Amino acid sequence: MLDLNILTLLGGISTGILTGVIGNAIYAVLTRNQSLLPIANYRKEALSKKWVGFFLMPESEGKVEKVDIIMTLRVKGKTILGSGTYSNTTILFKGGFFRDDYFYLNYENSDKSIFQRGMIIFYWPNNPIEIKGKFLGIRRAKDEIAAGDMVLRSN
Repeated sequence: MLDLNILTLLGGISTGILTGVIGNAIYAVLTRNQSLLPIANYRKEALSKKWVGFFLMPESEGKVEKVDIIMTLRVKGKTILGSGTYSNTTILFKGGFFRDDYFYLNYENSDKSIFQRGMIIFYWPNNPIEIKGKFLGIRRAKDEIAAGDMVLRSN
């Protein structure tokens, strides 16, 4: 009889733990997606393409390095996904819209062994061919925090 009670108790505890873990995972997904604004279809189409441009990387002594970048973005639901290449580096993007004219992309190196992460915030008014933004992230080559400007044009 005691063994049956222990098994019942363990079954109840296990069910409670499993329910809690699943509930927390669902809550995290719902709250993350709830904070993203819906994206109008015409904005989805205008953003889902290849973008070519550059970013300006501040250097020491007031110098600025201009770095070419190519990005391909696609919109899936409320989420913006994509990838980009610059200087033999591939980065992955994931983000969404703050408002209709501001969106963000979190980025990280596609090689998970390289610690390179950051965020780009773009201002994108009713101009479907050009987006401008600012980035802040970790510059892996120099192991420092980097910030600068970015300009992209649709291709």
